[in-house]
Amino acid sequence: VFAYDKTKLKEDQLPKSLLDLADPSWKGRWAASPSGADFQAIVSALLQLKGEAATADWLKAMKENFTAYKGNNTVMKAVNAGEIEGGVIYHYYYFGDQAKT
Repeated sequence: VFAYDKTKLKEDQLPKSLLDLADPSWKGRWAASPSGADFQAIVSALLQLKGEAATADWLKAMKENFTAYKGNNTVMKAVNAGEIEGGVIYHYYYFGDQAKT
């Protein structure tokens, strides 16, 4: 999911898909935790749905545009603290955050 700071982004400003985050306008505005198995699952899904070329292009752009954090909880905390506008995380981290668990 793309968790986001509702004080910084309105719904109509959100990316329509992960691929939108490759746009240079997103540079420095979003984060992810790329070292975990859950992020690898996200990339695997992208590979399956969009193919190798689109996935490779997205990963190259991601390297330029995103901020790396260690752990999805850290990404979620950065969004909540207003450090970044949004972050790509696995869905259950968002639900845990919303439940305050």
